[in-house]
Amino acid sequence: MRHDAEYLVDMLDAAKTIRLWAANISEEEFVNDKLLQSAILFQLMIIGEAASGISEDIRSRYQNIEWKSLRGFRNIIVHSYFRLSLPIVWSAADTDARLLVEEVEKVLKVEFPPALAELAD
Repeated sequence: MRHDAEYLVDMLDAAKTIRLWAANISEEEFVNDKLLQSAILFQLMIIGEAASGISEDIRSRYQNIEWKSLRGFRNIIVHSYFRLSLPIVWSAADTDARLLVEEVEKVLKVEFPPALAELAD
């Protein structure tokens, strides 16, 4: 069984990857690039799936992270992909991923400093 630290690292890695790929492009470029859309959607699925593995203890202590929304967005991507709104996906990539990086890093810093230090190496 995986531990919270591992799921948080997965979330952080996926959010950072999204930020890297979304940097220096516009929403219009994103909307016109199916490969980039697919890549970012896959990372968003990873975030949602990893969020599902986080313990209730961590979720209850870090309510500033919208755990339910992360899981819900993953479910929409997987089960209702035909209803996806690209502007909403872009907002998740352009804004929400940055905020998620900050929040997950805070959790790792407090709860699992060795996991965060390992990422820095």
